[in-house]
Amino acid sequence: TAVESMLLRKQLENQNKSLEKQIEARTLELQEIIFNLEINREKLIYKATHDHLTKLFNRQELNSKLKDEIRRYKRHKEDFALIMFDIDDFKKINDTFGHNIGDEVLKGLARVSQKCIRNTDILARWGGEEFLLLLPQTALEDARNIAEKVRTNIESSYLTTDNSIMITISLGLTIFNEEDTKEIFLKRVDEALYKAKDLGKNRTVDF
Repeated sequence: TAVESMLLRKQLENQNKSLEKQIEARTLELQEIIFNLEINREKLIYKATHDHLTKLFNRQELNSKLKDEIRRYKRHKEDFALIMFDIDDFKKINDTFGHNIGDEVLKGLARVSQKCIRNTDILARWGGEEFLLLLPQTALEDARNIAEKVRTNIESSYLTTDNSIMITISLGLTIFNEEDTKEIFLKRVDEALYKAKDLGKNRTVDF
């Protein structure tokens, strides 16, 4: 009958609306799950590529980016530079003021250094009080200017919250040569840093 037909249509409409609401609710749940998975993935990637103390890139990530830059050099022959620097007499800071203050100095150094570099430059904590700065598409003279900018800004900055400690850094600098491997490149910049230490610290030496 017509009444039965109307009732059936009404039941079908109600069932469809109920199903639509269930689908909508389930879709929102799935979207939230996907969103949370993406957030967790980004957090894991960040932890894997960054130093927990300074929030800079870590040694593994710098190595990866350095390999990329070497491959780019072999294709396009564009100069790039590497700066290695560390804090002068950092052990004395830790021994005198304690490791908590030492950590504060490292975080302060990272903060000041980042303000001195370009968006394309890559700054990483290499280990302990040692840092590496990778400068894509950069010739020696420009790299030297950046190194000196970092050095002078660190020298004129207080790196602890109570403004009690000023530090200096020594820097080694080199540009990539066609016959270089990654290991040779890193060894040369390390030697430049130690030369800066031998010459009296708080200076930049390039090889």
